[in-house]
Amino acid sequence: MSRKKNLSFCVITYNDEQDIEKSLLSIKDFVDEIIVVDIGSEDLTICKAEQIGAKVYQFKWNYDFSEVKNFCLDKAKGRWVLFLQANELILKEEFENIHLLLDNPNIEGYLLDIDYNFEKHRIHSPVQSLRLFRNRKEYRFKHRVFERIPDEILRNVRESGIHILQQSNHNLASKFDIFIKLLEEDTNNHFEDSYLQYIYGIELLNQKRYRESIVCLEISRKNLNYDYLFAPHLFKCLSWALITINEYHKALDVLEEGIKAFPLYTDLFVLRGEIRKQLKQYDEAIKDLEISIKTMKQSHLMVPKPEVDISVIFEELGDIHGSLFNYQRASVYYQQAYKINHKNRELLYKIGKLAKRISSIDLLDNILKAAIEERDIEKLVTIMDIFFQKREYKRVLELVEYLENLIGKGEESESIKFTCHLMLGDLGKAMFYFTAINRDSSFYNHALLKLVEKYWSNSQWQEAKQLILEMTKIENIRMETKRLYITLHQLLAQGESDYILTTAQEYEIVNSLMESFLWLRQQDKAQLLLPLILKEREEEQYINIAEVWAEINDYKTLENIFYFISNKQKQKEFKQKIIVSLLNNGYIETAEKIINLGNFQSLEGLEHLVWAKNFINKIVQWINSIIKMNTNYYDLNIFEAQVSSKPSKDLIELYYSLGLDDNNPDKDTYVSKAENLTIVKIYEDIGDFFLRTSKYKEALTAYLNIIINDPLNQEAIEKLVDILKINFNEYLNFIEKKYSFIEAFYFERRQDFLNYTVGCIYFKNNKIEEALKYFLKIGEDMPIYMIALAYIISSFMILGEEEKAVVYLSEKNRMPYIFKLILQICKNHALNILNKECNESLYNELFEQGRQKILDKAILLF
Repeated sequence: MSRKKNLSFCVITYNDEQDIEKSLLSIKDFVDEIIVVDIGSEDLTICKAEQIGAKVYQFKWNYDFSEVKNFCLDKAKGRWVLFLQANELILKEEFENIHLLLDNPNIEGYLLDIDYNFEKHRIHSPVQSLRLFRNRKEYRFKHRVFERIPDEILRNVRESGIHILQQSNHNLASKFDIFIKLLEEDTNNHFEDSYLQYIYGIELLNQKRYRESIVCLEISRKNLNYDYLFAPHLFKCLSWALITINEYHKALDVLEEGIKAFPLYTDLFVLRGEIRKQLKQYDEAIKDLEISIKTMKQSHLMVPKPEVDISVIFEELGDIHGSLFNYQRASVYYQQAYKINHKNRELLYKIGKLAKRISSIDLLDNILKAAIEERDIEKLVTIMDIFFQKREYKRVLELVEYLENLIGKGEESESIKFTCHLMLGDLGKAMFYFTAINRDSSFYNHALLKLVEKYWSNSQWQEAKQLILEMTKIENIRMETKRLYITLHQLLAQGESDYILTTAQEYEIVNSLMESFLWLRQQDKAQLLLPLILKEREEEQYINIAEVWAEINDYKTLENIFYFISNKQKQKEFKQKIIVSLLNNGYIETAEKIINLGNFQSLEGLEHLVWAKNFINKIVQWINSIIKMNTNYYDLNIFEAQVSSKPSKDLIELYYSLGLDDNNPDKDTYVSKAENLTIVKIYEDIGDFFLRTSKYKEALTAYLNIIINDPLNQEAIEKLVDILKINFNEYLNFIEKKYSFIEAFYFERRQDFLNYTVGCIYFKNNKIEEALKYFLKIGEDMPIYMIALAYIISSFMILGEEEKAVVYLSEKNRMPYIFKLILQICKNHALNILNKECNESLYNELFEQGRQKILDKAILLF
């Protein structure tokens, strides 16, 4: 600093010789005076402080920190006072702009960010951050411990941007014991004091005495003044305590009050998002977390800075979207989180797991490329482990070779190469690396077990038996592991075992072995292991086991695993996860069977997605089978309307008179301006105009005229259906009475038009049997009958009456050239069901992919 300011530095000491020198030297050049008040040190604290130039006062300790701090203020001469603890310091660069803070005439105090290096898992009050404030006579501390200057006196506080670093915690434990004792006494003497109850509640929370903490925090809340500095933090602590004991709904009530009072306090939204995630209110959880990201960017004087890192919020959003099978969105959030916190190994594993689900090569390769450029050994090892878990053994070998060039060879790398070559079926190379491993090392023991498993997969029972005998003689292999491998050998070789897995390690060994057998396409051996794995498992584990079997489309095993689950919610989760896995692998029929397991359960629209995909598959297969049997099949484009699309002059004049053209041409130029307008386009705009103005009958008339000219126009039918929802009987009666005469290519008789239109309305509403009645009334000699027949056949297929569809088609002597239309009608029906039943579903990506595959299926057929 070029000039000193009127700043006094104050510190209270007690046996702090280890830290005091470094603390004082860190601030010496930036303050006008250093005041040390010692309360009874028996070491060299006072001596070291005096050597640095501090004014040292010895004060009789009366177990009252406010008394000592107020003594400091009496001795301080500066306009401003800075308080630190003896084990705290501020780096030089943090002081560079402090004169800007001290020269601000509108601010009375500043909050400093404290990096609690030795107390990271403790909850701290933002009140403890008020370390820099003006030295006024009225600003005096109260309370014997966790002292503060009352908010009613000291106002206009702002964040400083300065960080305090802790040096050590050598004296912390003994001090805390004194703090808690004094706090208990203060709280008992001032029971209604909101601040003391809040502080005591925090300390109980730190001791994991959650229910006692809640009592104190509720008392504090009852007497709370929202203007207090600690008020926002109180709501956070109370809600967190309630969440910890699973009192989610009570926590939500607290958070609602807190958010209403402090709408810019980020951490409250994060906590509410976490609760809603636990309650599976995923949509609301996502909204809360997205709001928390926005509020994090808006600093506000009345609320504490967010303590939850933004990378944690991104990761949480990734977790939620992952559980909703929105894997692309989950990927985006995980990558954002990883960009901020690339030291998070767990996050990297999540990205690796997701890469497999969305079949993304770039997702991990980009991270790998960066790790290679940075020569980040820890990250490279993690990525290698991810490849290993994904059984991408060739990529593992590439990474091992690269790492050996960086850090040299060792038994661990030899063991990894042995396992990779073993799994790739190259036993010769595997044994080469096996012989390079020291027989006394743990890597040799691991390799030995893997070799036993390889012999099992090759049905080399005698070789496996010999290795197991060798294994039993190795002292540093656990006895439980030896017993397990002996049991597994008997089970695989002879098909007999009554063994029960008792430890998590045993379960992991057998589960990994089962997955290896499935990867090697040895389903029969994997089946032998399944009873061991299914005995006395957690229900969440059953779902994880089933996902592996879903990949090979083994319905019988999936059914068997399902009935091990008794909890209804877990059964639902089982169905959802397994159906998604089956759909991703194209096993639609098996997915349909999974839906029907146990009692019926709504699966948030998944059941409709499965039905739609299965239905379109059946339609396509049915059409293909009939086309193959009819060698005279030829293509006829039935979609070309045999009617002029040129609008009449009266229709054009109506269009422009309603102001539906932005250019608003003169009446004399209407016709020339309307050269690019079709009848359908004009009626569509007219109908939409009347719909916006709530003139429903006029809108109905316009949309009906679209159907007259374009019977396959789905948008017009959808709009008719929407209007009928307002008053079905009234508007249906209007439609039936509207037209006394029709002259159009498709409709030669009024009744055929009415039957077709009403049939389409019922069809769109998924009332297929009602729709069928109207379509069957249309005369076979009418032009519209070709389309009506397609609807009739489609209706039979939807109702599961395939034989009737075939018979009806053959009896009417119709060639397969109407199959394009049948497929289009069935495709639109399937998409309509998805849009209607799944529009509000949270599985956005899943359903969008389903819609696209239905469209692609329809396109590929023709």
